[in-house]
Amino acid sequence: MEGDTNTALLVPAQETLATAAYLCRDWKRSQGHCKYGEKCKFLHPQLDLSLDMAVARKNRTKNANGKPKRVKKKNKQRNKIFCNWLVQEFSLDFLRNSGGVLDVAGGQGEVSFILKNVFKIPATIIDPRDRIDYSKFVCKLNAGNYHNTRNEGSVNDTQVRYPDHIKLFFTPVLWECVNNEEQTCDPNNYEKEYSAFLQHKATPEYDQKKYFEQIENKAKSCWNPKTLLSSAPSATQSNEGNESANLDLEYVSKLLQNFGCIIGMHPDQATEAIVDYALLQGKPFAVVPCCVCSKQFTKRTHDGETVKTYEHLVSHIQTKHPDIRVATLPFEGKNTVLYHHGTSSGVIQVGQNLICE
Repeated sequence: MEGDTNTALLVPAQETLATAAYLCRDWKRSQGHCKYGEKCKFLHPQLDLSLDMAVARKNRTKNANGKPKRVKKKNKQRNKIFCNWLVQEFSLDFLRNSGGVLDVAGGQGEVSFILKNVFKIPATIIDPRDRIDYSKFVCKLNAGNYHNTRNEGSVNDTQVRYPDHIKLFFTPVLWECVNNEEQTCDPNNYEKEYSAFLQHKATPEYDQKKYFEQIENKAKSCWNPKTLLSSAPSATQSNEGNESANLDLEYVSKLLQNFGCIIGMHPDQATEAIVDYALLQGKPFAVVPCCVCSKQFTKRTHDGETVKTYEHLVSHIQTKHPDIRVATLPFEGKNTVLYHHGTSSGVIQVGQNLICE
């Protein structure tokens, strides 16, 4: 066994298997190499690329209080990785010239910031967040962190561009109101608000412009710097970026019809809405699901069972169209991306199921 670095377990003679209960991080990260060799006190198992952090959590050591040490997910680069994958999968030319990218539930705005500054792709964030602070992204851009990529589409210059920001919730209520469409989705897959909207829309009292104002006011009134679940005074708006103060119904309608691709990185409640609207419009989409939100979507089912697990959510989305593909992004945590190349004229029909390196 001596000299064979890829065999079972390499444990120092002085150490027992009980004390070497934690997977060696250097061994895993470097794919079978550790600078301490046989003197290392941690496990050196036979290399298995399918091994995930669940193994480390199960076998991890404990701190002085007897509680397991926290193992943080290595996903700080997930937004950069996702952007690189988008360019590889959908092509830089298409993303630049197809009408722009809609970044739904864009959160802190890093995905759209990278697309607009590194790849010069038009991007618009749709998220009720009241303030987006781009300062740390500007620092990373100036330091060249985003350009540390093999992608030929990256462009490095000194001009900073900020994404447009539409402060609205992305749900069927939004697009059916602004586009004046009939029912497009199954109410069981959404919150009660959608069913209430459908009932109100069928009455003579329904007024498109007034209801749009209600949608806009809801997004304004619910924002809390710490949570979206309770009302609070609005945070101070950022002076950076193109933020929508007073939205125009016609502008939002054109935006929702003339985009080129719709994306979502961990969009939580908006995951299914992204997929449904992209399929409705025949446009490409890419979404990386995260939270299932089973307490909010209590009637959403898969194979006769309520969708309560991540696996059920992914399977539920895949059933919406036979051509929805799945890829795995190289970061820890929720890294499954579901995507489709669209069906309308002029949209990419063929792509590769890539796993980025």
